[in-house]
Amino acid sequence: MADLDKENVGIELRKFRKKLRQIEKLEELERELTEEEFLKLSKKDEVRSKVQQLVARDKELTSELQNMESERKQDEQAASTEREEELINTPASAQSDAEEVSQEVAQNENELTLNEICDQAPAVPCQPKRPDVGTANTTTKPLLSSSNKTSMKFYVRNLKGHNDVICGVDCLGSILVSGSRDTMLKLWDADTGREMRSMGGHTGTITSVFLLPKKDMSSCDVPSSFRTDQYSVLTGSKDCSMKIWSLASGQIKRSMYAFSPVECLDCNSNNLTAAGLDGGKVELWDLETGTAVRSVRGHEDAVTAVKFQDQRVISGSATGVVKVWDIRDNALKPVMSSDQAPVDKTTAGVTVKPRRVRCLATTEETVYWGDDGVNMKAMDLNSGKLRKIRNHVTEFGSTGAMATTGSCLVSAGYDLDRGNGYLNVRSLPSEEYVATVDDECTGSITCLSCTQTTRDQVTLHRMCTGGLELKLWDQLPSSKVKKRSRPETDDVYVTAKHVRRYSLPDVSDSESSEDEDDQPEGDDSDDDDDVSIAGSTSRSWCTIS
Repeated sequence: MADLDKENVGIELRKFRKKLRQIEKLEELERELTEEEFLKLSKKDEVRSKVQQLVARDKELTSELQNMESERKQDEQAASTEREEELINTPASAQSDAEEVSQEVAQNENELTLNEICDQAPAVPCQPKRPDVGTANTTTKPLLSSSNKTSMKFYVRNLKGHNDVICGVDCLGSILVSGSRDTMLKLWDADTGREMRSMGGHTGTITSVFLLPKKDMSSCDVPSSFRTDQYSVLTGSKDCSMKIWSLASGQIKRSMYAFSPVECLDCNSNNLTAAGLDGGKVELWDLETGTAVRSVRGHEDAVTAVKFQDQRVISGSATGVVKVWDIRDNALKPVMSSDQAPVDKTTAGVTVKPRRVRCLATTEETVYWGDDGVNMKAMDLNSGKLRKIRNHVTEFGSTGAMATTGSCLVSAGYDLDRGNGYLNVRSLPSEEYVATVDDECTGSITCLSCTQTTRDQVTLHRMCTGGLELKLWDQLPSSKVKKRSRPETDDVYVTAKHVRRYSLPDVSDSESSEDEDDQPEGDDSDDDDDVSIAGSTSRSWCTIS
């Protein structure tokens, strides 16, 4: 009965999760919603509440089934013990007679069975016993444990100023810029959290922002103070244009028209910009002249993410395909594509389903991307092999933003059931899970930037996230970490935690998709038993630079 109830709850849970995902898709639309769509949107909290009720019921049924199975095993063990006691208490002569009769009956049955088989079937060669593939070569990597040293804590601030979803952020030291669906570009002092300037000029959503250092500055230099004269900012927009702004004056220095909505952009140290367009084109632009130097229609749908990696450009699209381009001599020559890449042998039999690419990050050896699945994807830039990396511990989730900085990978996860966004940190190049930073009151994260600050001669991490909220996550120096009361503002103090299940490999294909109803049930169990405090040991945080 409990089995049937759990199956029914699972069906209902998938149905309501699908509804919730569809409602959240409506929030991403740029056009005006219809009356029917507004009605669906108004039921978001009701649907999420139903999902949480079903999740709770599913946990109860799982616990009941586990208890029933435990009781069954205990009954079997008790029965086995009783039989052993009966044999011990039986006189030796009776046991001997019973054993002889039992052996004689078994011998007759075996002879009859073998004779029947010989009469009815030809002889076949014996087959060797198959090895237990489930236990062969399964060496488990030791899980990270909490440190005895001071735990990492973060001061989280909510910066208010935008009137719509924040789609692009970039942060260097104390300088923070953000672009939004409200068409505004804003400059912030990240040290104080104050809005310093609001700049208007675009007529559509600002999808990307990128800080441009002056020529006499290295792109790796981090400003030690708030100096706007050292930087310009590049923006891309749905209004089909890219603009270069002076942060000191707030004026537009140059406008470039792309003839198609600009979905994403990135810049390298040679004043070259890669732009991904709504029509599927990947373009290279020279920022000094403001002209396009190369344009290729590389994807069948919108280019949703783009990144430079040395002499290559990586692009991801709404169709779920990631491509690598050689840009030597300002060309865009196709080198590699995820839809033609082999799956890593260690994950044989696991498919990578094509879903809209939401974000990209790169290292010299690997390109990572996030989509509406529970795992991040990774492609080896040498062999082209694909693999998955766990980014959620529930069945439904998405990865909306990521960044590789120095020796770590930061990825934004999203728990659909709770409507909660958080940050997972992994060390590079090992990709070993380090910690999760979660204030439990952040919505879906759509953009991310990481930098570093110095306080009391200690280098600390600063992360900026955008989405429904614009937030700064500042690591506190160990000397300042102490128990604090929750302030009356939206600002909070959070401790990084270690969820052990993120350290486990994920080769399953039970990823969420609004187009499928036959997904197997994932692991929705409570994280309490998996969580430990992530400390500042040698394995704690990688250097963000």
